[in-house]
Amino acid sequence: MVSAIPTTHAKNTLGQVTAELNINAKLFDSINYVYVTDEAGTLKGVFSIKKLFDNSTSTKVSDVMIREPVAVFLKTHQNHLVRTALKHRIKAVPVVDKQRRLLGVVPSDNILSIINQEQTRNVLRLVGVHSDRTDISVLSARSLFLRRIPWLIIGLVGGVGAAMIIELFETTIELHILIAAFIPAVVYIADAVGTQTQTLFIRSMALDEKLDLMRYLFREANVGLLLATALGIIGGIFVSLRWHDPAIGLIISMSFFIAIIIAVVVAMFLPWLFTKLKKDPAMASGPFASVLRDLTTLTIYFTIAEFVLLKMR
Repeated sequence: MVSAIPTTHAKNTLGQVTAELNINAKLFDSINYVYVTDEAGTLKGVFSIKKLFDNSTSTKVSDVMIREPVAVFLKTHQNHLVRTALKHRIKAVPVVDKQRRLLGVVPSDNILSIINQEQTRNVLRLVGVHSDRTDISVLSARSLFLRRIPWLIIGLVGGVGAAMIIELFETTIELHILIAAFIPAVVYIADAVGTQTQTLFIRSMALDEKLDLMRYLFREANVGLLLATALGIIGGIFVSLRWHDPAIGLIISMSFFIAIIIAVVVAMFLPWLFTKLKKDPAMASGPFASVLRDLTTLTIYFTIAEFVLLKMR
């Protein structure tokens, strides 16, 4: 926040404002808007510098100002501040206290800096790199190692867990070796749909703090059901025709359908849970979600395969 900003009173004319700006322009940290306050410093309105050129010098400030302008409080989280700027398409966001007294503004360059910081942090989380600073290019090899290793260890544990699940269904694989060939396809489909759903859900929560959660979840559930049905049918038919094995086609179709449904549920449940726990929902994405989806998908896939193959023996 910067506090050296142009202010005026509603009773003044635009000519008076222009004269004031000509005298003090070099003193201001931000000059996109002129903020209108009363004698107590309470924010009453705002107008852009452009208004000074579009109207005569005798025009009253009260005739051109936007009344009850959008503002944030001093301890507002920077994510909400960015959402406010984007939603209302303003170049600077005024900051007020509980009595709506104007304290300063967050100018456009600082807003862009916040966006860059948040995007960088989210990208790092997505690939499982913890960082408490935006610029990681200057960190030592030891620091980078410590920031990258935790999620990779979780991924390693997940990989071992996946191997244990496959081992449990060794008999099923022996019944039909083709079952093993489709492990990557089933895991990929569940991961892809889950990542799409989770990314869109986190973005929606970030951009809309008044998001109708039930309506959104119902819509995403419908989308997930359509995706599961379409991919299940397409995958099942293709496998049946290509390998001339209806049993494997049925396994793939059922696995795609159920794995996608579960992936959608997990993708929406984790960000919701993290939000309820007052944690950044972006932490729910990345390696943790991938490991959970992979283990769940493999369990579903082999359970269905075992059931179908045993029934058709």
